[in-house]
Amino acid sequence: MPRRRRCACRRPPASTSSPTAKFGARATFNRFANALGGIDIDNPAEVEGRHGTRQIVPRVIGEIRRTHPVQVRDVEVLRALTSKPIKITVPGPFTTMRLAKDEFYCDKRALLMAYAKVVNEEVHDYKRAGADIIQLDEPFMESFVGEANEFAVDGINRSLEGITGTTVVHLCFGYAHYVKVNKPNTYSFLGPLNACAAHQISIEAAQPNLDPRTHVANPRASVAEKPRSDRGPAHEYPCSKDRSLREAREGGLRPRRDRAVRCAHP
Repeated sequence: MPRRRRCACRRPPASTSSPTAKFGARATFNRFANALGGIDIDNPAEVEGRHGTRQIVPRVIGEIRRTHPVQVRDVEVLRALTSKPIKITVPGPFTTMRLAKDEFYCDKRALLMAYAKVVNEEVHDYKRAGADIIQLDEPFMESFVGEANEFAVDGINRSLEGITGTTVVHLCFGYAHYVKVNKPNTYSFLGPLNACAAHQISIEAAQPNLDPRTHVANPRASVAEKPRSDRGPAHEYPCSKDRSLREAREGGLRPRRDRAVRCAHP
């Protein structure tokens, strides 16, 4: 697996004043994926990563299964510290499937649904431990749109099966510190997420100078933008919803009034 890097925690979403149990995404993926049964982390393999890179990943050598709760203790600790709403994130099944070398299922959809099953078991435990908001991190959907169109939404829906309360899917173009140029100004996989079970779609928006019309490609989308600086932790700040909606209307698109928009000022 890639060397774990120290990642700063994100501040709580100011729009809800809720603490978040989210750690740096890279460390979170490693922590969750490496804790599952059916994988070999001692003899890793190499697969295609984002942006034409190669990544060292665990090998899938048996049935993917959860041997113990992975992040439930985090939720329990946070729940004990506050009566305010809390959020925790977990790697989504599509990205986790892309960050593994399959030597057991020999079928990408089957591997994705196996991961979706264990994610669903994990998030049910989060809810029992007191989590209010569940977020699936799925950055690879935007990097491998062809495969995402085939089965990513099915994986999301299986992961969130039976989950009540607010659910979120997050996708992005990559860490600003590592991906500094050639970011697209629109999302290719935002529209298909209309069919997913999540209540909100969280997207990176500030650094790629996102076309504001992208904000209405998915009526349920919630724009959680990151600051333009590539240094320091990412923050989310409240701002006027009217600004983003006005820009979208000027582009000839009419968003639904029930959209929630969070964005960051440069």
